[in-house]
Amino acid sequence: MSDVPSPSRLAERDRFVALAFAAAELLVETGPEGTIVWAGGAFASRLGASGESFVGQPVHRLVAAADRPVLARAMIHAAAQGRLGPTMIRLGDNAATACALGALALPGAGGRLCLTFAALPQAPPPALAPLQDNACLAREAEDTLRAGQPASLGLLDLSGWASASLPIATRQSLTQDIATALAMQGGPGAMVTEIAQGRFGVLS
Repeated sequence: MSDVPSPSRLAERDRFVALAFAAAELLVETGPEGTIVWAGGAFASRLGASGESFVGQPVHRLVAAADRPVLARAMIHAAAQGRLGPTMIRLGDNAATACALGALALPGAGGRLCLTFAALPQAPPPALAPLQDNACLAREAEDTLRAGQPASLGLLDLSGWASASLPIATRQSLTQDIATALAMQGGPGAMVTEIAQGRFGVLS
């Protein structure tokens, strides 16, 4: 007869780890500077590399570039309030997998956070691509170059259209339509900014 451990003999740590992995695919611990100090879960299947390979990298590398401001705000909220309820965010994989992000601040750990990423059963319909500010695009391009990751930067000049006499609401709607089309063309995680009126930049 096999010796099956009773619930009372299970270590509390083992129980909590099992429950965590039952609810999420990726588990991450970050330091005060937002760098990954521990990572476990289905990193190889989701992001193409082991969790250990992400240790020491900024945690925003795990999510789609367009959602990195969302992650930054979520982490600030978690640090201030102690926890973050489920928040939709997209991973930085080729499919831009929609996930529920959760976070908990470790008490007395000097700003460390535990993050969980649980893939949603079905991604929501594509939303309008947010126009990023120029500084955000510049920072992302610099981070990508420093990390040695492949990327491309495209520039589109539609200043002739922008100089046309159009109502403000029409101009804003067309600008948003252009940004969405450029983001879709750029692929998952593409960032779009209007550098100047009618001039767009795309980082993908």
